[in-house]
Amino acid sequence: MKKRFIKIIKKQWLLIWTLAAALTMTTIIASAEYKSATSNMHRVVVSKKGPGMMFSSNYLIQDGDSIYHPIYVKPKGEGEGRYSDNYLYIWNYNTSDIERRYPEDINYTLNVTLTDQSGTPLSAQTSVPGNIEITDPSGTKITLDGNNRSGSFSNQKLIASESAAQNRYTISFSEGWDIDANENICVQIKAVPTTRNSGETYSDLAVISGVVGLKTTSSAISNGWKASISEQPQDGTTTTPAPSAFDGYNLVLTGSGSATIVVKWDTSKLDLNRYFIDEDNRVYNFENGEVVLGETDASGWRTMTIYADTARENRNRYTIQLYKTGTQEPESWVKFFANNKPDGYQESAWIRVNIT
Repeated sequence: MKKRFIKIIKKQWLLIWTLAAALTMTTIIASAEYKSATSNMHRVVVSKKGPGMMFSSNYLIQDGDSIYHPIYVKPKGEGEGRYSDNYLYIWNYNTSDIERRYPEDINYTLNVTLTDQSGTPLSAQTSVPGNIEITDPSGTKITLDGNNRSGSFSNQKLIASESAAQNRYTISFSEGWDIDANENICVQIKAVPTTRNSGETYSDLAVISGVVGLKTTSSAISNGWKASISEQPQDGTTTTPAPSAFDGYNLVLTGSGSATIVVKWDTSKLDLNRYFIDEDNRVYNFENGEVVLGETDASGWRTMTIYADTARENRNRYTIQLYKTGTQEPESWVKFFANNKPDGYQESAWIRVNIT
């Protein structure tokens, strides 16, 4: 029997080899298809996580209940008035593409609560020596203080139109607010979509939130301005994904006073959200000469210069989106972003910012 079996194998070796090869190739192809599919799925999920929703803000984000957004200011002298030039914007579009506007009205409630920087409501024992006023677009005002620690603006609406819609809220800290002593007294803001005009719920819109507070400028920060990548983990945090997990990045510039901010990026790897500077649909209404976009140089780097000045309306913060243009992935956060470093300091950096 054994000899007969070997004889059959010898005669049919080509057929057996072909079948084995076919099975092997099928396994390889299936494995490759699976890896490709999961890789693409990962990138799609990451892409949609943040900027995909058409309900956005300059300070509020999805799952942002404990995300602190400091407003950097210089302490005022006695009798110089309230810290009043702080604006919160709510928009009906995707911040990565202003042309993607929500097709109908967005009805929502804006809830405000006194909290610490981590979004935890202040205890009854926490003294609030001043007050924080929030004013909605209609002029309705809520004052938060030691006695009134929360409130809501109901019946807020972003009206659908051919152009982008926005609502502006003023956040004002009382005269004599001791920034250093009260640095951990903040306001948590939460925008909650309610129901459509038809009475149905918004299945495609989520709650956006954040924590806002005043913080003094540091001598280590040139002219009170600083730059950061919002996706980059804070010091001591290890749970945030690596830069390769994201398809786009938010460069956030915040501060007070005046400064010249030079932003450079490698165009072979990143592209600027064109709606940041598009004259018809941009987020900010820039003054003449406020933002200057340069040409791409011979090495593939492009420069944008921002002449920042908080004397302008809504100019204590710029949020700029940059997106990957190819298949390259950044090695690490350290090599991705060079902040106030000479051009040659981190040659591998994809984004470079210099503030003077």
